[in-house]
Amino acid sequence: MAAITYESANLVWQKVNSSMGDGNPCAKAAFKALKYWLSEQFNVTDLRYEGFADIDTGIDPNLDGPYQIYAVWGKKQATATDAWLKLRDNTTVVVSLPFLISGEESFAIFPLGLDIADTQGVTFESHTTSAGTTDSTAGDGPTGFVLIGAAK
Repeated sequence: MAAITYESANLVWQKVNSSMGDGNPCAKAAFKALKYWLSEQFNVTDLRYEGFADIDTGIDPNLDGPYQIYAVWGKKQATATDAWLKLRDNTTVVVSLPFLISGEESFAIFPLGLDIADTQGVTFESHTTSAGTTDSTAGDGPTGFVLIGAAK
């Protein structure tokens, strides 16, 4: 099992801003609030930015637990086909975000951190329905990132 490497939170937040670009102001404000919350309330100085692009079949980013997920953000590509981003911890879906409109952004924030204890970590998947297991096809899956911090 490989240890997760973290980097300065300042560098990670630069990546977040770059990824979100001129995205939805609501999402940007929520991530700005998360940044201040983590730095002021929890003194989180190191994070990991794990990007993903056009997920169709499952992706294993080799993030072996334990750790905390603080946020997930994604943007749907220019397609009308529904996609559901799922983060799976072993056999349990721990995050499921809908991408139903072309170019839509979706995000989830966990201010206290979402515990990932499984030593196998999470996999990223994109399916055509929320409860289904049919993989999205190339070009339909979202692109985005997950923010990770050390386990508490």
